[in-house]
Amino acid sequence: MKTLILLLLLPFFGLSQYHVDSIGKNDNQVLNPHEIEYLKELIQTEDSLISLENKRIHFATNNWGAIALSKSEFFNNYCKPRSTDSLSIQLSIIELTPEEKQALKIDVMIVAWSKIAPVGRARKKFIQNIQPT
Repeated sequence: MKTLILLLLLPFFGLSQYHVDSIGKNDNQVLNPHEIEYLKELIQTEDSLISLENKRIHFATNNWGAIALSKSEFFNNYCKPRSTDSLSIQLSIIELTPEEKQALKIDVMIVAWSKIAPVGRARKKFIQNIQPT
């Protein structure tokens, strides 16, 4: 029984080793090393993890990523509260095509709490909700 409890809690121990106080400090589209490590830990279950280093990130929430978030809003309102309570967060990560990257000036979209998966036609709707900067 103790082994089962430890195995269930193991994914959350990694989050506390990163400097949670160092995430969401600014709204720069490029993540700092603490934010990169934090997100890697959150999305560690994905088989083909997209590299987030030196990538311009667009954060959003709601179905189809309809509500844009600043980086500080994303980390301070969605990530930090869940980390202190050891709760998970549902994230969708969309890597943009070279054409989309050039037009929108971002490389990756991260969406929290969308009930819609960004595949097929739904992916197009996610991309349409990104406002060029």
